[in-house]
Amino acid sequence: YLMAIAGFVLCTSIAATFVYLARADVAKLELPNRNERTEWFASLDIWTQSITFGIQLVLARPLLAWLGPGLVLCILPLVQGVGVTVLSLAPSLAAVAIVEVASRSATHGLTRPARELLFTVVSRDDKYRAKNVIDTLVLRFGDVSAAWGRTGLVAASAGTAVLAIAAVPLTLMWLALALALGVGFRRRTIAKESS
Repeated sequence: YLMAIAGFVLCTSIAATFVYLARADVAKLELPNRNERTEWFASLDIWTQSITFGIQLVLARPLLAWLGPGLVLCILPLVQGVGVTVLSLAPSLAAVAIVEVASRSATHGLTRPARELLFTVVSRDDKYRAKNVIDTLVLRFGDVSAAWGRTGLVAASAGTAVLAIAAVPLTLMWLALALALGVGFRRRTIAKESS
């Protein structure tokens, strides 16, 4: 169960790094002025934080109660899988803005609360040991491996279109982990209630 959480976080980190690097490339290309880039990134942050607040205020609790954490965790892989594909095939400021705001809002508004809920059915000792490793080592390993992998894939294929192809197995694996975590959470909840 904890390994599945680590795998989910690893997939999250890889996809987020792909989006982050694509965002940086497009912004540098289309907004050569550093001040313009800063203003543009700030506007994305304002939109992201506003939408995240709304999602957490209105949607997170009912969705987690109704669907459970497994299905809620499936939202981010779908959003970022489509996002990486779009940014790989048709990079533009508009595409970056939509993908960035949608991805980060889903991450902070739904995925983070669902992921934290997963730890409520493990022992306190396991929770704190695993969370430290997952939130630091696994997360940063995903960042580094995504940056290296992206550089290698783009160099090997002479373009970013190959990232769209790479997004498919990543998204499928990510969705499978989310669903497995939902099943594991349900089983552990039932076991906890019956004991």
